[in-house]
Amino acid sequence: TAENIIVSMLLTDGHVYEKGNNIEIVYKGVDEELHQIFATLIYKSYGISPNVFFKGYNEHGTIVYRTIFRNKVLLNNLKKKSPHFKKSPRKRNKRTIFTLARKNYGP
Repeated sequence: TAENIIVSMLLTDGHVYEKGNNIEIVYKGVDEELHQIFATLIYKSYGISPNVFFKGYNEHGTIVYRTIFRNKVLLNNLKKKSPHFKKSPRKRNKRTIFTLARKNYGP
């Protein structure tokens, strides 16, 4: 289903930040077409458009896109599909980042 694809995309190239009323569901990467697919799937599934579509550059000069949704209803629906959010050890701007739990399939 579209919801499974959305969760899969977040597992591979995204994260979810949640602290109080501050929510960010972020998909990031270098392929603009994948960002369009991500945004379209969420719009068709939930009727929600991105709050931010950002195009920037990483430290190597490569274009990087970020598609950001700030919606509690969307977050709650995604948690129903994948309730195992994991607290990341990374810190950014003194905020805690929550990422979807990932299994380690490596050796």
